[in-house]
Amino acid sequence: MRKRLTAILASGVILLTAVAAGFVVAAPTQHFVVPANAQQILWDDYCIRTSAPECVPVATPTPTPTTAPTATPTVAPTATPTVAPTATPTTAPTATPTVAPTATPTTTPTATPAPGGATMPTPANCAAGTTWVESQGWWDSTGIVVPTKVGHHTHVGICMPNDNVIVNGTYTFRVGILTHEQIGRVTSFRVSDGSNVIKTVPVSVGPGEDALPLTFSVDFSSWSTGRHELRWTANIPNNSEGNRQYQSTEWLLCVRSCSPNVSGRAFPDWGARGWYDDGHGYANAWIKNPLPLNINAPVSYKIGPGSGGQTTSYGLVTIDADMHHGNAGTVLRTCSAACSGTVNIPSGLTPGWHKLSVISSDGENAGVFVAAFFVP
Repeated sequence: MRKRLTAILASGVILLTAVAAGFVVAAPTQHFVVPANAQQILWDDYCIRTSAPECVPVATPTPTPTTAPTATPTVAPTATPTVAPTATPTTAPTATPTVAPTATPTTTPTATPAPGGATMPTPANCAAGTTWVESQGWWDSTGIVVPTKVGHHTHVGICMPNDNVIVNGTYTFRVGILTHEQIGRVTSFRVSDGSNVIKTVPVSVGPGEDALPLTFSVDFSSWSTGRHELRWTANIPNNSEGNRQYQSTEWLLCVRSCSPNVSGRAFPDWGARGWYDDGHGYANAWIKNPLPLNINAPVSYKIGPGSGGQTTSYGLVTIDADMHHGNAGTVLRTCSAACSGTVNIPSGLTPGWHKLSVISSDGENAGVFVAAFFVP
């Protein structure tokens, strides 16, 4: 992104707990930067995960000079041979900088997941049997230009159970909500069973560059048995242009059994929608493959307008795009109208995590679907 994440909510650490609703919201307290030679796979240009080797804490430079080299030049070579007289002054000055600075970076990464266990979901930290997927909504009244000008947008990333994985009872989803160059504030986050809203929680993300990890528990014990359509939505009710913006999903989930198919959607089906007020309606992007993706099988995609949507003027299927830095990634397919077809994941990708993105745009409004996949 053109600007690093500068604020994670106002207070730095906010914990919102509602026992009845069964959710916990916690804000991260540490920002990270990714080395220039690292592969960008999460949230397009940074990751929030202390144990990932490609992520370097911004606070790391603080403890580096405090390791003791400071004490050596300060005390001069005399400090080494002097046994007792020099030891007294050496202990006090060295203790002061060493204890405080070292404690700060050490505590912060550990504290990030501590409040409720909420951390940003990433391809690498999703639990076994789940895949990191993302739905994005883009908007720019002056026109979207890929990859250099993708407008005001919202990301919702979730570790979703893979196709044919059965859930029952209370299931806790790991969610991350991000805003980039956003001109509105996300005030609520909800999940629906098709068009039936099941649960809504208040949040505060944006405007501008912002991020919020949260855990979101859903009790499926009262849901009917079968394959359901989950719609996850981060809602901006009123932006600076006076309009509403949100993204949505079309992600299938099996409750106690994968049959009957109560969703009404053809399986497999992973879709993302971007919606904007002012008559734009939905811009939809799908893949028609089960997750996790089989990197040796063709990927079926579909790009086009949704309900009330305007005519599609641009579509893109790509791998490892980094739009916030003007990088369209490895482009597999483009189109200037609604389109569908298949693409192949190219061979020769470096081992590790990658992401497949499908973009559908009417020129000002866009919906984007992203799915992580692993190359052994």
